[in-house]
Amino acid sequence: MGGTIGVTSAPGEGSRFWFELPLQVSSLDAGGTASIIPAKLPSLSLLLVDHVEVNRQVLGGLLEHAGHFVCAAPDGAHAFEICPTAGVRRDPDGHPSGDERQRG
Repeated sequence: MGGTIGVTSAPGEGSRFWFELPLQVSSLDAGGTASIIPAKLPSLSLLLVDHVEVNRQVLGGLLEHAGHFVCAAPDGAHAFEICPTAGVRRDPDGHPSGDERQRG
């Protein structure tokens, strides 16, 4: 997609994840509202991490409705427990490796 993704992290302070995508402004339809057309993406296996349960339920439901397989975790510790069972490749330090970092 031609974007960038990054993270800043400090022990005891938390982490900040961000991404930027070069998107075009949608044209408006006759009623003056933007047309929303879902992207044609292949089905993906995704790891969703959020400490708020309702966020996991809502976003997980939306992603599953879009045809994706979603594993949800409330925090990083649980996410690392899920990753090996979900078939995510890891680097020697135990972190998700390669494009797995971007796919979930």
